[in-house]
Amino acid sequence: MPHALIIDDDASESAALAELVADEGFTTSVTGSLAEARERLRNAPDVILLDLVLPDGIHARVRLEAARAAGQALSPIDDPAYFAQ
Repeated sequence: MPHALIIDDDASESAALAELVADEGFTTSVTGSLAEARERLRNAPDVILLDLVLPDGIHARVRLEAARAAGQALSPIDDPAYFAQ
């Protein structure tokens, strides 16, 4: 069964997303912080749904770390370092 990681600091939004995704046949796990998301990325979720701004970081950092954990290359638009040039 595919697994979805939901990263959002709003508990009610996370719960609603988890229910919606579960109804589509996914198992789910929910976290509200970038720090906890890093731990959950080790389990290589099939789908990541994330808030744009978290209390301890931004969505681009999660996308970068998820891609690296999965051994995927990033396009320039996905790599925050690209915009720092």
